[in-house]
Amino acid sequence: MKKVYEQTGIYIAPSADILNLAMNENHNISWKELYEKNMGKLVDQFNFSAYGQANFDMLTAAYGKHIGMDKNQIIVFPGSESAIGLLFSALVEKKVLLMTPDFFRFEEVATQQGLTIFKQDLLPAYDYTKTIALVEEQGIELGIFSTPNNPLGTKITSSDIIELLEKTNCYWVIDEAYIEFSGDSVLTLIAQYDKLFIMRTLSKAWGLAALRVGFVISQPENITYLTRAVGPYNHSRFIATMAVEALGSPHIMNDALTEITRLRKIWQEKLTCKYAFKMLISQTNFFYIQTSDAPKLQTFFHEKGIAIALVGPSALRITIGTEVEMQHVEKTFDAYYELK
Repeated sequence: MKKVYEQTGIYIAPSADILNLAMNENHNISWKELYEKNMGKLVDQFNFSAYGQANFDMLTAAYGKHIGMDKNQIIVFPGSESAIGLLFSALVEKKVLLMTPDFFRFEEVATQQGLTIFKQDLLPAYDYTKTIALVEEQGIELGIFSTPNNPLGTKITSSDIIELLEKTNCYWVIDEAYIEFSGDSVLTLIAQYDKLFIMRTLSKAWGLAALRVGFVISQPENITYLTRAVGPYNHSRFIATMAVEALGSPHIMNDALTEITRLRKIWQEKLTCKYAFKMLISQTNFFYIQTSDAPKLQTFFHEKGIAIALVGPSALRITIGTEVEMQHVEKTFDAYYELK
């Protein structure tokens, strides 16, 4: 057994019997009516004994139609997270650049693969010139970051990303897991830059985390290369069929986005003004709250039946829930500060 895996922590999800506002899931969406209406048809027409298409053409075509890309520019993964290891192993010999803070799995996977990791701080403000200098000085082969960022909820601008693509010669993997909440995707840059890869998911804005459907989008030659690396049938064809059904009803997702945007505006102001929290302006479906009480607040919320995420020693990440769920959040903050 390899020591690096023995030293990797095992992720433990919050208990199913509490309100989970720790995992950035979309609480304002429901696919129940759609699937109840169409599941019988899906099952009746489905051949469970057949592998089907090896590259899930129906799903890449459906998602491509939604984002305005050709299916030969898209490869499917069982959750975009599962693409990280393949991208590293397929594109990197030794050196990767990560941003900090960022999605924890970037560093875990890079460490497990024995890569040399370089980091750049996103706080107090991102400076793309430092990234360019670091890439050139260290001979970095691939940079990866999420935008909007998880856990900060902020973005690296498209203009900054263009500077990175123009002035470095490494691969860039942009994780756009939360892009539907903010807009300003860099998908249109794929045609111009052959070292650009974009990760997408149906787990966040689309509210289909249980299906575990993710994508990598790039130029067709790059997707052909990744297809060779990943092999055939890397996903469930039935899950792909269910995802295609949801992609045919984007209004369900768009209605949820409208509601989350409304709640985000209300609660960004309320959390800042009522509790004097130091907060970044969220462009996602969660809030990043800086407070020295973060560990105590996380414990207190858990005791009250609400899971929120602790980010380092002095910050919290709280998912924007439904209106009723956010009222529970407010009551819990009130109860905590009444005891102080």
